[in-house]
Amino acid sequence: MKIKTLLLSSLMLCMLASCKKDADPLPEHDPYAFLEGKWAYENGAECVFVPETKSAAGTKPPTNNIYGFVIGEAYWKNVVSTGTDEWEYDQIVRSADGVTVEYRKSTMSRKDDNTLSMNTPQLPDTELKRVR
Repeated sequence: MKIKTLLLSSLMLCMLASCKKDADPLPEHDPYAFLEGKWAYENGAECVFVPETKSAAGTKPPTNNIYGFVIGEAYWKNVVSTGTDEWEYDQIVRSADGVTVEYRKSTMSRKDDNTLSMNTPQLPDTELKRVR
């Protein structure tokens, strides 16, 4: 009985020693990490992107706020990564009456470490700068 236990223990030890430990998996790339934080539009408006909600709330209205933008409203909604440093999202658009609000399917991409290029249908292309 002791011999069988010894042989079985030795066999298990050999099997365990011959097993390779898998390499640690590479950390998963977070496609929203670059967007996190505060961004400034060319017109002076600012918003803060929160990865958990996939949205950006306005923290500052445009300098000439003729359209009635409100602090706290969603400037970007439903942000979805479409590739490396590219996203689709819904961009807030206010009408001249300052009351009518719609969200347009838009795209944005990373231009450099501190700049986003944005394209919203029927609006001029724009760039946002990271606010430090």
